[in-house]
Amino acid sequence: MKSSPLKKHSFWFLFGAVPLLVGLGVIMILSSVGSATDTRLKEYEAQKKEITGAAPKGQGLGVALSKQKGELDTKVTALWGENYLQQKRANLFKWPTGGSDTDLAKLEQLDLPFGHGFVRPADNAPAGTPPTSYLNPQQSELIEFAGANVYQKAFRDMAEKVAPTQFGSGGPAAAAGGMGEGGRPGMPGMPGGAIPGMPGGGAQGAGGNGWPAVLRHVTEWGTTQKPTVPELWLALEDIWVQRELLAAVARTNTALTQFEPEFSFWDYSPLKRTFTSRLWSLDLEVVTDANKKYLKATVHNPTRRLQLLGANKVMRLKVWLDDPKDPRPSLPEYVIGGELVPGHGTMNVPLQKTDPRDRTRPGSHAVLIDRVTRISKVEQILDEVSVPVKLIQAMELGVTDHRRGTAVFVAPKLQGLPAEPEAAADPNAAGGGQEGYPGAPPGGMPGPGRMGMPGLGGPGMPGGAAAAGARSGPKEAVLMGNKLRYLEVTDQVRRMPVALSVVLDLAFEQDLLVQFTNSPMRFHITQTGWQRFRGTLPKTTNQLVGGGGVGGGPGRPSFPGGVPGMPGGIPGMPGAGEGSEGGTPGGAASTVAAQANAGLVTLAVYGVVSLYNELPVYQVKLYDDETFEAGTNWKEPTKVSNDAELTKLLPDPANQAKVKEAVDFRTHDLLAFAWEGPADDKLTFTVGDQTAKFGLAPGGSLDKVQHRKLFAVRRTVTWTAE
Repeated sequence: MKSSPLKKHSFWFLFGAVPLLVGLGVIMILSSVGSATDTRLKEYEAQKKEITGAAPKGQGLGVALSKQKGELDTKVTALWGENYLQQKRANLFKWPTGGSDTDLAKLEQLDLPFGHGFVRPADNAPAGTPPTSYLNPQQSELIEFAGANVYQKAFRDMAEKVAPTQFGSGGPAAAAGGMGEGGRPGMPGMPGGAIPGMPGGGAQGAGGNGWPAVLRHVTEWGTTQKPTVPELWLALEDIWVQRELLAAVARTNTALTQFEPEFSFWDYSPLKRTFTSRLWSLDLEVVTDANKKYLKATVHNPTRRLQLLGANKVMRLKVWLDDPKDPRPSLPEYVIGGELVPGHGTMNVPLQKTDPRDRTRPGSHAVLIDRVTRISKVEQILDEVSVPVKLIQAMELGVTDHRRGTAVFVAPKLQGLPAEPEAAADPNAAGGGQEGYPGAPPGGMPGPGRMGMPGLGGPGMPGGAAAAGARSGPKEAVLMGNKLRYLEVTDQVRRMPVALSVVLDLAFEQDLLVQFTNSPMRFHITQTGWQRFRGTLPKTTNQLVGGGGVGGGPGRPSFPGGVPGMPGGIPGMPGAGEGSEGGTPGGAASTVAAQANAGLVTLAVYGVVSLYNELPVYQVKLYDDETFEAGTNWKEPTKVSNDAELTKLLPDPANQAKVKEAVDFRTHDLLAFAWEGPADDKLTFTVGDQTAKFGLAPGGSLDKVQHRKLFAVRRTVTWTAE
């Protein structure tokens, strides 16, 4: 039986199909594997690229933080220089001198930084050569400073500028020349006990008064009759701080003297104008009578409380006619009499037809100017009654509020200052107890140098005092005894805590605090407190309003028996004015005084003042963008140390004069930087402990320009450019 051909040749058919099927399988396998391989390869390459391009997280943060630190250092340096310049321009660091041509004045003109030793390295001298002193061999500058016409005059001047504000009493300890509790001098006190929280205080008037009882000052300079260099700087700083504290009080008083003119567009008359101040409104008019001109006044009290015109029942004004910029007023002492004006009341002042040159009577209202065009300016002359700040009871340097009672005080960085431990004594150490408030029992708070706050109804809160030095006496006790005075000392700033106690009208409390806050001394108020004043002032209001007559004083006649013809005399009181009309029983004077004193408070202010050190590097700008030859590498600036080198660098005489005005080659070098780069390149510098580092912040601008920068660097500073 024959088989089919398919079966007969099946082997060969299958043998021929196998290679084909195997080839197709191989092709399919290779295609699938290759695709997967390509996919994996691409994933690998992507991961490799991601890993290669990624930066470590810590490294990026480090670079960013380093950049921020550089920007912060630059900003801190800029603020340091700005704060110092503000204090310098405000004459905060002005020395007391006896004249412009004295040795002391020439020493000040060197503009040496605080704490300088008044020495400099000898120019072009071999190593080991002793430094050159800025002082004369006899040190006449130091002798001049300690003299009465310089040192004591500085205190008299600052006390005069705050007048008629008076100074309190030093208390029994000061009167006896002794020390208060804890070795500190007695503080002026309030009736019934110590000044709120002030140690060693006594009753008002129990002892000497005036600025010597309140301000820290030296009374004895020893056998040498001069301070040492460190003592000079400490004495200068005491003057600077106390002078500015008093200046804030003076500015508070001065603000009250200013009258602003009211202007009416529809009814304006230059010879009939209204002037207003914080407390008064005046209607002034120039009137003519018998071919003579007189100034007539009407006084308004815009407040709700009774107000006294001033001491001896008169208000004194300076009046300018025509030119308000004239330093001399047309009427230097225009007198308005009448004692007091009730709240929202008005007082018509009788016209006194007297010649102003007749000094035998007040109220000289006659105008001697033939042609008067306008009433232009009015200022009040303050006296003991009208002045806002009546009394400065106490002023302390190096004293903290109760929140900083455990602060550790440090000494300044002064060349030649004896090295001693900087930590102050523990304020909680055993010591005499201090009376905190009027009427408080002894031993209220332990520890030396404690201060409290008034108005809290209990013992004084604990405070801290820097040292047990004296407020007045020999230089060693006043200056070296108070050298531990700062809460913080850095290359930039010295922070000194201060405290003072004043008696003032409560309505002006915020005015005084604002003046402290706006002070160029950077007064940071840390704590305040007040309580009603129940004592008596050195010159009581009773004496000032009771008809005791108009006091003479410098350039002013005395008027025994009061002001003739002035209304409001008080019968039965000594010195009732002739021709006085009306009157009240003799006890009315005390009633008026009580009303006038009703708003008086004792205000204690604690704060920290910041005294900025000189920035030893500063930029010097020219009148124009003069191109000078100073190389092309900003890291290698040209140093100029004298006038000859300056002339070589800057051919323009105008720019030479500009640099000489800004740089003293006795103490500073001039660095001239020059380079080419983007227009927004910035050359910066940072200052450390007697070091300065210049750096370049590259800009991104495509415009290339020539950069020229000048910087003055004090020779004591080591500088680098990198």
